Amino acid sequence: MPLQKLKWGDYTVANNYRPISLLPTLGKVFKLLVAERIVYLVEEHSLLLKIYFRARKQRLTTHALSYLCKDVFRV
Repeated sequence: MPLQKLKWGDYTVANNYRPISLLPTLGKVFKLLVAERIVYLVEEHSLLLKIYFRARKQRLTTHALSYLCKDVFRV
């Protein structure tokens, strides 16, 4: 994708543009889509233990602390 150089004003001259790469941006979008799909499949097929709380939606720190307190006071 061409981007015009800041100091050059003539839009008709091809040398007044510099190329930029969209690969890093597209890579970030692709990475996000793949990560969302993996999370969906892991949750759908219950591949993680129910006591695993880290980086999961609807699993708060308070839930983890509640589980820990129940486990500690059970003994």
